[in-house]
Amino acid sequence: MSDDNQEQVKISVEKRNGRSEAFDEDKLARGVSRSGTPFVMAKDIAKSIHKKLEEKTENNAIRSVDIKDYVVEELKSRNEGVIAESYSGYSKNTLTDLSGDNKFDSKVTPTQRSHQKEYVKQKDATNEEESKRGLR
Repeated sequence: MSDDNQEQVKISVEKRNGRSEAFDEDKLARGVSRSGTPFVMAKDIAKSIHKKLEEKTENNAIRSVDIKDYVVEELKSRNEGVIAESYSGYSKNTLTDLSGDNKFDSKVTPTQRSHQKEYVKQKDATNEEESKRGLR
């Protein structure tokens, strides 16, 4: 029987709150992309992890924290260490303490992509200013 004709294995994900839900590759891709991963790469990572889960899960069940570890491992293997740190520190259920002087401190340094975006913004602003002054 070919892979196309095989029925896809249903994988149950045990959430931190104890509930279970069906594994959703698209939902995982959206979550990974929120950490700064380009969406195409996030989709590829989700597909890769889905395949890994189909091969390795016992009883067709896995904990969400284990999926998170797989994502971090996959990001690091793709030389996305900064994004992996961002993703591993992400938690929907954790409140951030905004008291004190650390309100705007980030645990992760800006990525090269964000530096490039900032450079383009500054360059555009400079070009616009020069145009206003008639230098261009």
